[in-house]
Amino acid sequence: MTPEGRAERIGSELACVLCDRFEMPSGHAPYKRTREFDQVSIPDALRKDHLTKPGVWGVIHVLDGRLRYIVEPPLASERILDRELPGIVVPEVLHRVVPDGDVRFFVEFHRRPLRPT
Repeated sequence: MTPEGRAERIGSELACVLCDRFEMPSGHAPYKRTREFDQVSIPDALRKDHLTKPGVWGVIHVLDGRLRYIVEPPLASERILDRELPGIVVPEVLHRVVPDGDVRFFVEFHRRPLRPT
């Protein structure tokens, strides 16, 4: 809260409160999405730990069925996603999905809009 206190924090890593709560920051917009996948067509890359690029958030939209969404540390979490509960993918955090029976879903990618030059 003071100039001295802020100066002491320069160069230190700060926790991302929105990341901890799996909440996408405001001002991000969708720019790309995958095709729809089902329990058979899920690419191996999504079944294994993978991550998004810096600044890129994802939203896993389940259309039918259920999907296990597993997030590795530092945010370690496991959730069952369905039509009512999408999965928020935090940038640069390892995660994977596992079908929980029959499922249909796609992933939508979000980022801050590029500034005009």
